[in-house]
Amino acid sequence: MLHAEEKTGESKMKQMMWKCLAVAALFVVGCGPPPEPDEPKTPVDKPDEPPTKQEVASVIDDILADDGPSKEDPAPTADAPKPPNPTPTSRTPPSPNPAPTPAPAAEWRPGKFMQQALHNLVRPSLKLMNESSFGFEGGTTIIGAFLHEGKQRIFRRGLEGGKEYVFIGAAGNPNNDIDLHVVDEDGKRLASDTQDDGLPVVKFTPPKTGSYGILIGSAKGTGFIAFSTMCNGCLRIPPKRIDDAVLGITRQAGRLSNALMKAGQNGLVFSEHDWAFFSTVLDTNEQATFAVDMEGQHVFMASGDESTVDIDLVLKDRSGKTVREDKEKDAVPGFRHTIKSKGRYQLVVQAPKTKGKSLVSLLVLSVEQ
Repeated sequence: MLHAEEKTGESKMKQMMWKCLAVAALFVVGCGPPPEPDEPKTPVDKPDEPPTKQEVASVIDDILADDGPSKEDPAPTADAPKPPNPTPTSRTPPSPNPAPTPAPAAEWRPGKFMQQALHNLVRPSLKLMNESSFGFEGGTTIIGAFLHEGKQRIFRRGLEGGKEYVFIGAAGNPNNDIDLHVVDEDGKRLASDTQDDGLPVVKFTPPKTGSYGILIGSAKGTGFIAFSTMCNGCLRIPPKRIDDAVLGITRQAGRLSNALMKAGQNGLVFSEHDWAFFSTVLDTNEQATFAVDMEGQHVFMASGDESTVDIDLVLKDRSGKTVREDKEKDAVPGFRHTIKSKGRYQLVVQAPKTKGKSLVSLLVLSVEQ
C-alpha cells in the first residue's frame, strides 16, 4: 500500500471537492454517452470522415499476415547516444515487491477491462470539462497500462509553472484501489490521493515550469489503469472525438486479438514492461515521441478522431535508427514486430495531415506466449 502524505485540513477539503466532482460524474452522467460540451474555444475546420471499416480491416489483415523481419534487432547499448529530449517520456522505477500472481487471461487481453477503465476515466474528465474552465492538456492527455497489485508506474512530463492541473485516474477492475501522486525530479511527492477507491483525483499547481512525474500505483487489485491530464483553460474536446480516438482503438485491438486467435495464432495481451496506451493531441506536421521498454513480439497500432487524415507510426531503437515503420497514407497505421534485444525503444507517431487539432491514440500490445 502506498503511504498517504500528511495534508492540512484546508488541502483535504479542496481535494474532497475535486474528488466529489469526479465521482459525481459516474452517477450524474450515467452509463450512456456524456452530454455534448460547449463549442471548442479554438475553431476547428470541418473534419474528414473517420477511417472506414474497410481501412481498419485492411490494417488488421496486414498485421495477421506479417510476422515482421526475422533478423534480430541490434541491442541498445549503454553508451549509445540519447535522442534529443524525447518528450513525453516514461520511466519504470525498480520495485522491491515479489513476483505477482499471473492475472486471468481475460484481464490481460484488450477488451472489457481496458474499455471499462477508459470509459470510467472519460466520464469524469468530460464532466469536469463541461462544468468548469478545465480542458484536456494539449500534449499527451490520456495514458494507460496494465498494473499488478503492489506495482506502480511513473510518467514524466513537462508542466507549466502557475497553471492549475487536475489528474484523474481510473481502473477497469471494480476491485482496484489505485493511488495517484505528483512528484518532482527527485521523487518527492508534492500532491497525492491515496483514498481507498479506484478513482483518484489530484489537483496540482506547479511552483515552477519543469519536469514532473505522475506516479500511479495499484494498492489493491490487478488490471488496466489509466489517467488523464486536465488543465485550466485547455482544450475542449467533444465526446464523439474522444470516443473515436480513445475507445475506438480499443475496439479495433479487441477485434484484432480475436482475429489472431481465430487464425490459429496467439492472441494479444498488455505488456507488463511499460505503458501500453497513449492519447495525444497533434496538428498537421506535428509528432509525439514515447520511450517504452520492450522485449518480444509486439503489435503497434494508432488511430485518430474524425479530424485525422494521415498518421504515420515509426519504431526506433535507442540510437535513433528506424527498425520498423508504417507511412502509408491512411489514418490507421499498424504493424507487428519482434524485438529480440530487450531495451528501451522510441515510438514516434506523426501527423502529416489533419483537419485542425486531432486526438490520436497509440496502443502497444504483446503477442501472448
